Amino acid sequence: MKKITIRCEEAEARLLARALDLYTRVGLLQFEYLSDCSSLEMLLSKSGTKDYFLERAKNLKIVATNLGKTNPGIFNKDLVQDDCRLTAHITHQIRHSLGDKGVFENPADICQRTNTRIPKFEVEVTAEDIRNSLVPGTKVHYCSSFNLVCYNGIVKEVLPDRDFARVVFNCDDDWENYQEYTSELTKINHLQLGWT
Repeated sequence: MKKITIRCEEAEARLLARALDLYTRVGLLQFEYLSDCSSLEMLLSKSGTKDYFLERAKNLKIVATNLGKTNPGIFNKDLVQDDCRLTAHITHQIRHSLGDKGVFENPADICQRTNTRIPKFEVEVTAEDIRNSLVPGTKVHYCSSFNLVCYNGIVKEVLPDRDFARVVFNCDDDWENYQEYTSELTKINHLQLGWT
């Protein structure tokens, strides 16, 4: 079997996780989650038909299975195929690797509990790419594992060792004048590109 490497930035990894999650939810007959697709969400908002869509999505599940208002559940081997468990595993593996909270501590549990093959899917998050991208004025964010809050900031200075940067996190939304505000010495491998 071939081994394939996919390289992407955090935003693309999160989009991949969202797409896989949507596939899983459709397999679990949670059709109402189709409205999480940004294009569909925009169309439903513009047309004012989101409530109608959600009601129809629930009815689609009833038509498909005669299950009524219940969902079959990811561990239901009779109603849910293994591909849904595999996509759920990969989704949680990506999110766990990115440090998201509220995901399975061990994504393989989804497959182990149903004797489903555990996919050979690995996620490697590296800080090396960000080191080469940081220059004064770069928008970054720092997510604290302590209080689960993310802070947006702008790089004021990258130190010569490229392990630390001075980042302005608090400037009362006066980002155009960020250079005039106090910066914090921050480890670069704790930073992510862009704002949340």
